[in-house]
Amino acid sequence: MAAQTSRAADDAALTAAILAAENHYEVLNVTRQDDAATIRKNYLKISVRVHPDRNSHADATRCFQRVSEAYATLSDPAKRRDYDLSSAAGRFGS
Repeated sequence: MAAQTSRAADDAALTAAILAAENHYEVLNVTRQDDAATIRKNYLKISVRVHPDRNSHADATRCFQRVSEAYATLSDPAKRRDYDLSSAAGRFGS
């Protein structure tokens, strides 16, 4: 029972962090200097944790979509370059 409570608390904390993220790098918990392998590793780890089939939090679907969007942008070199250039102000989803 305690493990379920701990997992629910962890899910809630991760969900809150993703929803509070100001940019794609924060969503995936990486820096602008991280390489594609690190971005992929973090994406896989986070996407499993926030997937609606494994996370019962009410905002799990929204978090999963945000994580997927961040990965789609940062995993493509051209999209990442464009995102970096257009998000100098740190706006999410630009």
